[in-house]
Amino acid sequence: MKRGIKILIIAAVTVLMTACSDDRIMDYSLQESKPVNVHLALNVVPMTGDVIQTRSAHIDEATQEDSEIHNLWVLQFRGTTAADSLREARYYSSYDPTQMFKLIASSVPNSVVIVANTFDSLIAFSHCADMAEFIESYRTVSEERNLDSIVAGKHCALMSAYQDVTLNEAGLTLNFNLLRTICKVDVTITNTTKETEARDVDIKSVTVCNVPSRSFFFNSYSLPSRFPAKFDGDRIDYPAMDWTDGTRLGSDEQRSFTFYLPVNKSGTAPLPGNPQQRNAHAPDGATYLCILGTYDDPADPSIKRPVEYNIMLGDNNTDYNLLPNGKYSYEITIDDKADAQTDSRQVEQALVDFCSWEHANSYIINPSTVEGTWKNYRIPVTRCYEFWNTFDGYYKDADNALLPGGYGWKVEIIWSEMPITYDTNFKWVTDEGNTYRDYFEFALPDDFEHGNMLIGIRRYLDAGHTQLSDLIWSWHMWVTDYDPYPALNYSPQVDNAGNELRFAYSVKNGDVHRYNFASWKTGVYKDCFIMDRNLGMLSVGPYVNKGKGFVYYQWGRKDPMAPRQTIYKGPSNIGYSTISSGSTGYTDNVLYSISHPSVYICSLSLWGTNYWQKISISANVSFPWGDPKVTDSRQKSVYDPCPPGWRVPARDVLNNLTYNLSSILVNGVNCAYYNLTDNISAVFPQGNMLCDRGGGADSQKALWCTNGSVNWSNGTGDQNACGRHVRCVTDKPFD
Repeated sequence: MKRGIKILIIAAVTVLMTACSDDRIMDYSLQESKPVNVHLALNVVPMTGDVIQTRSAHIDEATQEDSEIHNLWVLQFRGTTAADSLREARYYSSYDPTQMFKLIASSVPNSVVIVANTFDSLIAFSHCADMAEFIESYRTVSEERNLDSIVAGKHCALMSAYQDVTLNEAGLTLNFNLLRTICKVDVTITNTTKETEARDVDIKSVTVCNVPSRSFFFNSYSLPSRFPAKFDGDRIDYPAMDWTDGTRLGSDEQRSFTFYLPVNKSGTAPLPGNPQQRNAHAPDGATYLCILGTYDDPADPSIKRPVEYNIMLGDNNTDYNLLPNGKYSYEITIDDKADAQTDSRQVEQALVDFCSWEHANSYIINPSTVEGTWKNYRIPVTRCYEFWNTFDGYYKDADNALLPGGYGWKVEIIWSEMPITYDTNFKWVTDEGNTYRDYFEFALPDDFEHGNMLIGIRRYLDAGHTQLSDLIWSWHMWVTDYDPYPALNYSPQVDNAGNELRFAYSVKNGDVHRYNFASWKTGVYKDCFIMDRNLGMLSVGPYVNKGKGFVYYQWGRKDPMAPRQTIYKGPSNIGYSTISSGSTGYTDNVLYSISHPSVYICSLSLWGTNYWQKISISANVSFPWGDPKVTDSRQKSVYDPCPPGWRVPARDVLNNLTYNLSSILVNGVNCAYYNLTDNISAVFPQGNMLCDRGGGADSQKALWCTNGSVNWSNGTGDQNACGRHVRCVTDKPFD
């Protein structure tokens, strides 16, 4: 029977309760807009789990909640809509249900809001212009302790409530049901791998990821379909808790953890056919539990391999919401390291096998997140066959196609932005093979520096393996913590009329975007997403001269060039160089570029046109990314530089986008920002591009499209000989 991760959601029920009184009948006349004394009867609604207990729910006495009202803010608005202005905000350092509280008399309904247990009399509530501004007020969350206060060793959370009332009678008693503005998650984890025939897993740490970085003071209204709304920097990961920090339950292999979290209404999603693939279909931004561990490599027990389990939180298998005042309890059993191919809750940490993925010329390499471990990456070499094979290859050459009967092949690092010391921070696992069906494999440690590297393949020319050919293919490895792959399962969020509701979607350590114009609604980018950074970049920040991550591409070429930063040469001592297209010695510069991926090919004359010389291959710009076998801009070219599942976008990807330049210079340059929606920007670093003979320092924001045109070129035109950046879009199937 297939082993895996067993999860039991014990209790995950949240009830939103508000008490709204009927308009009061006036007993005697009160003067409009004058203070009136009322009683406030404040009832704290128990967290759901405190009412509905189960035998298996573990309650740690040290973390029980304090339900007292220690202090409160009382706010009154001039009406009951978001546009109504704030009349008054008063802070009370204590609460006594018998005391009188001052409100302002009104003959029309006013919203009265209570915010309890802020322990802060200086919050600028009194400066809020209207209810909408007040509702947007929040605390910044960088760790769990930002959410509440500890009173006598117990968690004392913010609570809020509101009531619409007409204040035309003195001595009224207004009833409020206060809801905590956060939720609680109890987790019990049992590790049974040492009791079964499975590989023994040592759990190292437990944490919660994709936590909203804002906790709002008030969320007792009916929440919108997504709350909090997407904004810049809206998700954090809690600091990890060591396994031994959990409360021991019976044995060292069973422990419980309690987390307090901001509200995160991410929505629902249908249960996939295989429930174990629930993670892969989760809405973006959903909060999840992350369990990290290690196991011994069966081939070499001295090497620790990482294993990661991600458990999406929520009420049930189709619900990913964490709602106010809710308690969610989970029982999780780890009985095997599992298999990421069949269970998306297990992240591919020990080995990422790209052989079953779409063939590509670059790969996103996310190093291990488990301290002290190595992660392997397996890359297929089939691209050589696709280009050189004798049946339908671009240049029919059985030797270069790595067909059986040859002497085999070998790979090596051509250049890297990171210093590499073999067997210290980089290990070859497999660097030789016999046919195009083989793969090469390397391993990186968890602390490997992020950046870009280029790996090339040569074939052996003799049986003794003493001579090697020129390079016959190469692959770009983009080492980063950015992981846009969940977006391949996203669908744009639209309302009932088909209007898009959002243009920024969360992925690990970044976002993916959609643009708000026609071709993204019904055209070539329908249902597509685009990365929030250029291919090879390590962040969305400005261009940094001589900094890592700013790689360039010539149109139609698959390999990146990094001429402006420090690069470390590989064993063959190949560095960046520039050469005129008239002096390559080849009648076709496609072949030259394949064998010389680090050579920038100049035009014959200053600001010339195409560096490609062979008409049948790439001179016609109607061929997407210079590929004559691809005639539809939605197809992925054999030269396409983007990772599996992604491609160079078609023409006019940035059409209709208007940008503004940042006013703050960073390292002497700035950025262009396009506002996708309120508070969300697509960032396009301004910096140097590469033109003609390696010179030129034209400040520009240009991105390549599949047909050799550019967008936002600052008047430099569509010079195909120039080096510019690429930003990848999802490679969706099409009819």
